[in-house]
Amino acid sequence: GPTRIYTDWGKCLPMAQNVMAACHANGALHLFPGTVYNYGSPMPAVISENTPFHPSTQKGRIRCAMEELFRREADASRVRTILLRAGDFFGGTGSGSWFDLIVAAKINKGIYTAPGPVELVHEWAYLPDFAVGFVALARNLDKLGFYEALNFPGHAVTDLQIKAAAEKAIGRPLKMTSMPWWVLRAGSPFVAMWREIVSMSYLRFEPHQLASIRLEGIVGEIPHTPLDQAVAEALGDIGIATVNGVAKAA
Repeated sequence: GPTRIYTDWGKCLPMAQNVMAACHANGALHLFPGTVYNYGSPMPAVISENTPFHPSTQKGRIRCAMEELFRREADASRVRTILLRAGDFFGGTGSGSWFDLIVAAKINKGIYTAPGPVELVHEWAYLPDFAVGFVALARNLDKLGFYEALNFPGHAVTDLQIKAAAEKAIGRPLKMTSMPWWVLRAGSPFVAMWREIVSMSYLRFEPHQLASIRLEGIVGEIPHTPLDQAVAEALGDIGIATVNGVAKAA
């Protein structure tokens, strides 16, 4: 999510090296959630496992360096890595994602906040689906090599679609508003987190979705909660009362 990881990226590579050392010492399998940051701007409209990396930001370059480290460790038969790449997470956790910090932040006031153009396709991953996918990969190691980087096709949807699902979930219409990017751009010289968010803003203005050539063949059916249900559950997770459910958080 934006808050926790956006300003601490310098620690990522040393942490990854520590994880590799720990996995090697314990003979542990390394499961890692990948991001779309590796592809940079302009983003390919459809990203497959064969799409080359072209990082255009510090975050993207760090992610590529981490994946190179994992691949080197695997090639040296030291640590086995299974990487599953996803878009923006929503649901399950209940805090710290674009979904709850931006999109759904004002839903109780009747407002849906679109982070970008409302008809732009953006890749989201419903976290419980992603978790089931990871478990399925761990159960099918016999079909996998010592280093695997696979895509998790989640919900490639527009803000209009998410807003419609949210309206169904809460049983009333929402007013569409847009994230005030100009405020973040103006303030970014002074606020580190805003600067980081602005550096990644292309993700909100360039349509993209993940496709997988291999995942279905390995795990069978890819876990996919229907959008209406996933959005309703994600709203419940962050304490928003829905028509068919009770808010889980205060």
